[in-house]
Amino acid sequence: MVVYGLRKPELMAPAGDMISLRAALEAGADAVYFGIVSMNMRASAKNFAVYEMAEVAQLCHDYGARAYLAMNTIIYDSELELAEELVIQAVSAGVDAVICWDFAILDLALRHGLKAFVSTQMSVANSSALAFLYRHFGVKRFVLARECTLDEIVSIRRNLLAQLGSEASAIELEVFA
Repeated sequence: MVVYGLRKPELMAPAGDMISLRAALEAGADAVYFGIVSMNMRASAKNFAVYEMAEVAQLCHDYGARAYLAMNTIIYDSELELAEELVIQAVSAGVDAVICWDFAILDLALRHGLKAFVSTQMSVANSSALAFLYRHFGVKRFVLARECTLDEIVSIRRNLLAQLGSEASAIELEVFA
């Protein structure tokens, strides 16, 4: 929905089990992000099992919401095969995007046709980093570093416009509130 030339903000909620997923969706979340055991920074929170991924995505879609898989942790060489399997399963399950920190996940997502969003763990806090990731990898959504102030966020948006011109409108900035 566009309101006075601006896009409606997306209300996104975390979910770690079916109860919290349903609660978020019934409360009107536009999107839900969730983790799979061992592959996200929500390790201390509840996480879904791999076999639940398709059910999570389908339930989100039934409510008209999007499903985002958080794979925002460091990936070691020994985990690359598992990471690729998860990305492939996410595509098959109908997950809308992956939230990533590690460039390996970004690469895997792009190779398998899955949208990738940059996680706050990547600590992106300036327009140059955003422009670089947009130009070279096609990333269009960034969860800015938690340390960014409102003034810095405004500055990032202005500087993106100066660096990218009209292309800057394709970039979405996400913040924790």
